[in-house]
Amino acid sequence: MNFFVADGVRLAYRIDGPDHAPTIVMLNSLGTDLRMWDPQVALLSHTLRIVRYDCRGHGSSDVPAGPYTLERLGLDLLALFDRLGIEQAYICGLSLGGMVALWFAASYPDRVVRAVFANTAARIGTQESWNARIEAVRTGGMRAVRDMALARFLSEGFRRKHPEVVRNLGDENCTPPSAGVSLWYCARPRTCRMWSSPRSSAELSSPFLFACEASYEGVDIVQRKRSPW
Repeated sequence: MNFFVADGVRLAYRIDGPDHAPTIVMLNSLGTDLRMWDPQVALLSHTLRIVRYDCRGHGSSDVPAGPYTLERLGLDLLALFDRLGIEQAYICGLSLGGMVALWFAASYPDRVVRAVFANTAARIGTQESWNARIEAVRTGGMRAVRDMALARFLSEGFRRKHPEVVRNLGDENCTPPSAGVSLWYCARPRTCRMWSSPRSSAELSSPFLFACEASYEGVDIVQRKRSPW
């Protein structure tokens, strides 16, 4: 495991694949760590240089006091680009990682070759739903939302056929309670004011793909279709 520092916080990262291959940076979802991408790394690392990292409050990264803003998470990604000397890269983000990727692509379009935003949107959930999850994590730790998170990540049929994936993802999701409480704050609608910046109405200049499973409940499809994206 390697580390870099962003705004005084030590964050963990890992690189797989050939040094001179095209670089793709992969951003994991809320409550998971960079191990989430292991299956994709096994397939893609023969031809791509894959950079993964644990965002603050996750995995092996530090857990500074929250709440964390979307802008702060995006600036952490920028710090990783600068630390590794990445001028341009492909980016792929899932859920929270997709929100960070959206912010980054809108704010630093010259650093993005192409982008994939998976099961994500500019805003996810409601004030009430996030408040309920925050309270659950405060009182019961990350295990209090483990089953709910797994049901959102994986369909019932997939969970029956692949219990080892369920087990591994569940272990990732049960990060220390302090990390969980801090990061739940990040995705609250009032905190993730992605569209409040001067660039909020600008279209992405890099080619991009929104990928979303029809049964994924975390994304407001109507809202996304009406957005500038």
